[in-house]
Amino acid sequence: MFENIAAIDIGTSSIKMVLAKKGLRDFNITDLMVEKIDSSADNQEDAAREALARLLEKNQVKGYRYLTNLPMEKAIIRNITFPFTDRAKIAEAIPFEAQENIPFNIDDLDLDFQMIHSPTDTEGRVLVAATHSDTVFEYMKFLELLDIRPIAMGLESNALFECYSYFAWSGDENVIQIDIGQNKTIINIVRDNKLLFTRCVSIGTGLIIKIIGDALDLSFADAQKTFEGLRLDLHDYDANIKKNHFKTYGISKPKLKQIHAKSLDIITDIVEQLNITLKSFSLDNGSLQFQRLLCSGGGSNIIGICPVLQKETGIPSSQAEFPIAFGMAL
Repeated sequence: MFENIAAIDIGTSSIKMVLAKKGLRDFNITDLMVEKIDSSADNQEDAAREALARLLEKNQVKGYRYLTNLPMEKAIIRNITFPFTDRAKIAEAIPFEAQENIPFNIDDLDLDFQMIHSPTDTEGRVLVAATHSDTVFEYMKFLELLDIRPIAMGLESNALFECYSYFAWSGDENVIQIDIGQNKTIINIVRDNKLLFTRCVSIGTGLIIKIIGDALDLSFADAQKTFEGLRLDLHDYDANIKKNHFKTYGISKPKLKQIHAKSLDIITDIVEQLNITLKSFSLDNGSLQFQRLLCSGGGSNIIGICPVLQKETGIPSSQAEFPIAFGMAL
């Protein structure tokens, strides 16, 4: 008997939905849809709800079981190590550790955790996620207004890892996943097809869009359209001159150079945060040699971003198509 599943990923600029059929031994993706969120709307929450309503209206999802994720910027993530591996004991200890590691009253938080791979048999490592109960309430209210009551709510970092495991695992290897969205970048560290560490930083393509808006005196919505049409090449400034796209938008060469340089600074900031993440990780896990850096999310579509990441990190870098909604369904 098959079970129908709808995995919904509510992003900043678009909403994605994956439809799947799951049986005892089968798992089949039946559709993947994307609906843009109107960035010019005064109320972005209403715009997101309207986009989701359009998506549901276009598809027959009655009787489906819904999955969704809590955006990582709405959660506090901590990687915690215990000197024991018993899951029940760890579950009992989590609230006390969370109280020490999270700067909020524990009674106001919704907490969950999952075991992650540990290099030894004597210590347990967990990924703890916490968010304010009011945040969960508001998010559920947003969904319930469209009659969506998810059976599970996960984290984007998990979905990202599941995509890697399904699409890109090629045997024993150490991998960095970087998913660059509009408002955030998710960093995963993976070894031998096991998620070891995750972090979310508040840097994304929205900062590049703001740079364009400030330079050209445009609204965010108009700057976003310019960003998409400009097809900025971060790796090679001269390539931007040769393509002539900047002339279509009435951008002078000095303005283009300014936009290019400041946009490159944003990617440099992401690399800096990656280096901080690797240093934090290595304190507990030791240093790893990475075979690949996989870049996904909307930011991975920026021309030249993978050569820039490879130059800055020294790690072979490539674009990866890792839809978060697909990872949720998995």
